[in-house]
Amino acid sequence: MDAGPPVWLDKIGYLNILPYLYDIIFIPESVLRELRNLNKKRYFRDEALNFVKRNFTPIELDRDEKRRSRRLVKRWARKYDADETDAQVFIAYRDYVRADDMLFANKGAERIFGRHGSARDIIKLYELAQRVGLWKQEESAAYVQKLIEANYRTPNAKRVLDQIGARAF
Repeated sequence: MDAGPPVWLDKIGYLNILPYLYDIIFIPESVLRELRNLNKKRYFRDEALNFVKRNFTPIELDRDEKRRSRRLVKRWARKYDADETDAQVFIAYRDYVRADDMLFANKGAERIFGRHGSARDIIKLYELAQRVGLWKQEESAAYVQKLIEANYRTPNAKRVLDQIGARAF
């Protein structure tokens, strides 16, 4: 996952849902560094950073793997005109870990990298929460409503809320 999901999920009070949805939550080392930097700038709370450190598994690469990964990230980012961090998540998912999903706070990354594996924008976490029996329709609607209130891709979030079959509160 890139840095967006933990930041947005913490912002709306749903960061703690991830361990209920995924057995292992992989995070590239560079994303962890980015979260630390956001924490220093006060864009990411101390409690949230500690939660990430306790519950997420850093993807640690040796020197040769890092060199190879950097080349691949640059190539894929150019190929799809994508953010390098998103490309790094994809390369880690594809080449270094066996993860169920790539998780983004970026609909474009979901579209681009979803062609090559399971990619999910955080707005779609409600689908997974319902599938594992964690949430019913009402909880899913409340989650999407929180995203709307935080101005997370509001037009798309409103469409998703309509798809869930609930009205904004």
